[in-house]
Amino acid sequence: MKIFALSDFHGKFPKKLQKKIKKEMPDLIVSPGDFCGNNELIRLFFKHAFAKEIELWEVIGKKKTKELELKSLNAGLRVIKKLNSFNIPVIAVEGNYDPGKYQQIGSFRKHSNWKFLDKNLFTPKIKKFRKFNDISYKSRKFNDFVFIGYPKSSYPGVIIGKKLKKEKGSSYERLKLKKRIKDQKTYAKWLDKLFKNAKKTGKKVIFLCHNVPYNTKLDKIRSRDADKRVKGEHYGDYITRQFILKYRPLLCICGHMHENQGKCKLGKTVVINAGPAYAGKAVMIDIEDKRIKSIKFLK
Repeated sequence: MKIFALSDFHGKFPKKLQKKIKKEMPDLIVSPGDFCGNNELIRLFFKHAFAKEIELWEVIGKKKTKELELKSLNAGLRVIKKLNSFNIPVIAVEGNYDPGKYQQIGSFRKHSNWKFLDKNLFTPKIKKFRKFNDISYKSRKFNDFVFIGYPKSSYPGVIIGKKLKKEKGSSYERLKLKKRIKDQKTYAKWLDKLFKNAKKTGKKVIFLCHNVPYNTKLDKIRSRDADKRVKGEHYGDYITRQFILKYRPLLCICGHMHENQGKCKLGKTVVINAGPAYAGKAVMIDIEDKRIKSIKFLK
């Protein structure tokens, strides 16, 4: 089985990747999300709202924010339309820039004081693309494998069940932490059920998640342009790490950390960060007889 994995389009789908798909004609296209994106929206967020108790719309206004959000959404839908056009099955999950059905734990994207930003704008729009399968908190069988999908990302530094009294910060921050832990417990239960059901099938499991697992060589912030408050820190996902170590899937395909395209082992599992598609990066994975035969990165 040949898998072509692409992540983090952020509204852009380079021609070289489209040509590569047509040339290789893989059996399956897999994507860990972030189809949507808008450069101005991202720039303004990091300028005005990153690590602050303020939302971007409170700075630039609702009209401008809505304009940028819809521009981001439409760019992502164009990417999905193109993926759908190859007539190859696509299995995907939502990223943190895809304004879909599920909450982003601890993110600026959800739990907003403005109802517009909590709307599910993404999921209803993608249903018309027949080859595109969103498996966020779902599983899907393909050949001899079961794919399990975990969208978005849990917030770095928060472990399921961590006591609130150990957290420092304002009452506002503690309330957000309480909500994050509640979300984590809920989502972890869903994933636990999916893994248990997959185990009963006797098929090999491939775990598809947006963010990379926490505390690996794939989750350290290395970008020269990174905010100094997080540069050098591990910003992976705790839930992803916990479930890989617990259920030992054959393969984990993820993205999110743009600077860390590559692979590593976590327990018995091979973890692959496909790299950002908007920069022309992707990965070809060849699986034969339920084992990984080759992994080739496009840089």
